[in-house]
Amino acid sequence: MKDVEVIYLDSGKPEIVLHGNAESQASLLGISHLHVSLTGDADTAMAFVIAESNS
Repeated sequence: MKDVEVIYLDSGKPEIVLHGNAESQASLLGISHLHVSLTGDADTAMAFVIAESNS
């Protein structure tokens, strides 16, 4: 879980940054970009991620 980071652009858009093993695995799988959507309230949180490949 320490290898996946969510950052926010100046626009407020969330982006996923991979580090270490997560970055290595994504590269091996040919993943070129991750798209993320986040939502939540006081009691719950939800994220949807789409992994886009190079091919």
